[in-house]
Amino acid sequence: MDLFGSLLNEGITLALVTHDDEVAQYARRRIRMQDGKIVEDEGS
Repeated sequence: MDLFGSLLNEGITLALVTHDDEVAQYARRRIRMQDGKIVEDEGS
């Protein structure tokens, strides 16, 4: 996760898919999906 944080600080766009809420907390923007549809878009 430190590496991902470093890349983000350099302005690199990164897409990370996870089911782990602890990992998702590192993201600046979180998009939650349910049954293939976006149900929440945080930080946009």
